Amino acid sequence: MKKVKLFVPILGAVLGFGLYVGHVKAEESKKADIEVKADPAWTLNDPNADPTNPANYSPYTGDLSTLCPGTQNICGIVAPNDGTDHPVIEEDSDLMQRIQNKDTSESDVFLQN
Repeated sequence: MKKVKLFVPILGAVLGFGLYVGHVKAEESKKADIEVKADPAWTLNDPNADPTNPANYSPYTGDLSTLCPGTQNICGIVAPNDGTDHPVIEEDSDLMQRIQNKDTSESDVFLQN
């Protein structure tokens, strides 16, 4: 009987510790998922193309601020992937307005000379 009385608290402590470690690992995994899900960068294929048309962009894995150091024409954007390797640019969205106005204030529109 004494062994059972000693075993139960030890078992409880071990199970509690296991739950705690599992919870910590799950939280770390969620944080990693959030960090990975940043919107991708896109480059405009042709400077003369309509910059509000998602079909005119290609995925870009580099730093847009290095690629696009100018102030005049749309060079690239940061936006979610629509699932077909094009950016999501919705009609009348804030992003579309920033593209049309060449507004770089939100760090999702990049210009070149």
